[in-house]
Amino acid sequence: MPDSAQTQLKDHIDRLRAVLTVVDSNLALGLVPSEGMQDLRAAVDDLRTRAWLILKAGHRVHEQAFVNRVRVRRAVEICEEVLADLYVGAVTPDTPGYSVFRSTVRELANLLETGGTDG
Repeated sequence: MPDSAQTQLKDHIDRLRAVLTVVDSNLALGLVPSEGMQDLRAAVDDLRTRAWLILKAGHRVHEQAFVNRVRVRRAVEICEEVLADLYVGAVTPDTPGYSVFRSTVRELANLLETGGTDG
């Protein structure tokens, strides 16, 4: 990618992050009306889908390997966030979905230890 295109892309990403930071701050203050959240959710879902397609298109030869790397990296990020929440007590056994998550993590840990599937 030429430097100017890369700089433009970085600028777009920086602006998007800035907008999302403002929205996040407004949410924390209760300043975003609930009807606006549906539009935001749809826009973010659309952006995520388009970005994913663009990223995959750049890795067509080894697309599945790329998808697997991204999924594992994201899973690690999410698990680290949940672990941090568990340490500070933000996620507890009475959190909705906790027992399903715990069962899934146990099954995942078992498969990681054995290196294969149960079936």
